[in-house]
Amino acid sequence: MMNFTLSSMGKQRLTQGLLGLFLALGLCGTAQASGTEGGKPNPGEFIIHHIADAHDIHLWGDGPSALHIPLPILSYVPGHGLDVFSSAHLLHHGEDHVDESDHGMGDPAHAGHEALEAEDGHAAHGGHGGGTYHSEKTHLTYHLDGNGVLHAEDHDGHTAQIYDLSISKSVFGMFVVIFMMLLIFPRIGSAYKKRKGQAPKGLQNALEPLILFIRDEVAVPSIGEKKAGRYLPFLLTVFFFIFFCNLLGLIPFIGGFNVTGTVGVTLTLATFVFIITTVSGNKHYWGHILWPPGVPLPIKFILVTI
Repeated sequence: MMNFTLSSMGKQRLTQGLLGLFLALGLCGTAQASGTEGGKPNPGEFIIHHIADAHDIHLWGDGPSALHIPLPILSYVPGHGLDVFSSAHLLHHGEDHVDESDHGMGDPAHAGHEALEAEDGHAAHGGHGGGTYHSEKTHLTYHLDGNGVLHAEDHDGHTAQIYDLSISKSVFGMFVVIFMMLLIFPRIGSAYKKRKGQAPKGLQNALEPLILFIRDEVAVPSIGEKKAGRYLPFLLTVFFFIFFCNLLGLIPFIGGFNVTGTVGVTLTLATFVFIITTVSGNKHYWGHILWPPGVPLPIKFILVTI
């Protein structure tokens, strides 16, 4: 009987070969997909189209044959109320006709508006525009522009002020990551309690190096051993949230999630860090911020101002 057992060096070479093959296939697919009508590749437009936030999850394909997952749109317009409907009514991926909503036909007068957008290349660009949705509840007509921004117009054609509360692709990605964290970490915490003093195994063993890294290389050196445990839950939550979001964005063929590339996500995380740092800062912290020690006097005024 033949022995197919691979040595550690053989496993490493096999893994490197498979990774190289997948990388080559991915680069070939990207170069082919990013080609324009003239045959010249435009990778920048291709990348931005797939990582930009949108009201749907675009899996693959272009035009009417594109495969995508529509997401719910939640729109609030002062004086009209809240509308909830599927983005499938607005996304036709290149088609220029007006959609039929669940409540009735889209506004026929808006068809000329969509056709004009299509001539300018905005409605069909990236598959964001192309359809309208007329709500019988609020009597508003909704459409997406070429950048995927939601707009609403009343029956007179006047643009209404709109608050887009939709579950976009980035929001959906955050929900997926939060669900994963709520599913994983309570189990890991329970495993630590049940197997106290024993060697970790399974998922606990896989994530423990990252947990120890944040504790021993980030929290303790920066905050101090006495108070590091107080802020460790927050640091671990932020670290694994960003880590899982980035991993989600690396998975091909599921829509190209770019959660941490969204300015709102970065701003929210930065706000939490700023509030916690400001509230928890002691006299030594504020002393270094307002009057840095060991710095020449003229430079201090520049540093403090910055």
